[in-house]
Amino acid sequence: MKESNSNSAKADVEGIKKDIESLVSRLRNLKGNPEIF
Repeated sequence: MKESNSNSAKADVEGIKKDIESLVSRLRNLKGNPEIF
């Protein structure tokens, strides 16, 4: 069960990376539509 901790940590990091990428893409889209702000 020790390995499951490191595996879940890696999964969390991958999930965070995907979240950041989606946020960055959202910000780039918002820059093209300033009226949203």
